[in-house]
Amino acid sequence: QKKALSIRTVSLSKNHPDVKSSYLLVGALLDDTGDLKGAKEMFSQLVNLDASRLGEEHLDTATSRIKYAQSLLKCSEYDAAETECRRAVKVIDGSVAIDNLTKADAYSCLGNILNGKGEYEESIQWHEKALRIRLQHLGEEHPDVASSRAHIQASKEGKTI
Repeated sequence: QKKALSIRTVSLSKNHPDVKSSYLLVGALLDDTGDLKGAKEMFSQLVNLDASRLGEEHLDTATSRIKYAQSLLKCSEYDAAETECRRAVKVIDGSVAIDNLTKADAYSCLGNILNGKGEYEESIQWHEKALRIRLQHLGEEHPDVASSRAHIQASKEGKTI
């Protein structure tokens, strides 16, 4: 996949959708294999690509920014993760075109970051927002609903997940 990314960045325009797909795929693979620094770099490039191609206020840029924030969180870079996630949430909250589950994922991401920073009260608020959306769209038995509940409970107990 890294080879495909390299070929695509040379042979296609920087803004080509296949280049974006490669950044997403390589970032996910690096994350899955434990190369958190490499994943973080891929997701950073993804944000840069979307921002230059579509603008800072575009939903694709916001969703890429969430991926990047998640990778920063995994690297324990809480302040940077919070900055990226809040920028994304601002765009997502201002959009009527976004699906609600994407909004719930963004809220959950911000809740996780705040939990990692020990800001439990605000973490609970974001996780509760995510939970309300997930319950409405997924139902009580869905794993994402259980995840939201677990994160809320951990923050209430002052525990970092």
